Amino acid sequence: MSAAAHHAPGREWLAIVSRPKLAEFARAFIEAPVLEASVLANPLTGVADVRAFFDATRAMYDEIEFTAEHPATARTCLEWRGEYRGRPISGVTILTTGSGGLIAHVRIFHLQLDQLTAFAADLQYRLDAGNQGEHSCS
Repeated sequence: MSAAAHHAPGREWLAIVSRPKLAEFARAFIEAPVLEASVLANPLTGVADVRAFFDATRAMYDEIEFTAEHPATARTCLEWRGEYRGRPISGVTILTTGSGGLIAHVRIFHLQLDQLTAFAADLQYRLDAGNQGEHSCS
């Protein structure tokens, strides 16, 4: 992430997850990125499953904003806060890049426990419903 993003935390990341087409989204990642999250029972692997996760979660937050960005050579930590079902939720997203600067690993941690468990259950329902489509999110 560039120094310009320091003034608008998460700006570049939001641009990536907002890309309307899978092929555009995929350009930011290695061939088989891994996403781990405190709201998932198992990691997701592959661009399509990572995209399905963000498509599902985008619709779940009442609001979300990045509050701080901490870039390093191969890792960027994004702090965020928002609202889910009318209650506060917060967390950290860690993006790890591989060779060529492409995202190889995404880790997302949600806080507080009650919101984490409710969000996880809602997410699993949405991902399972998405499994009725063309790809698996397991």
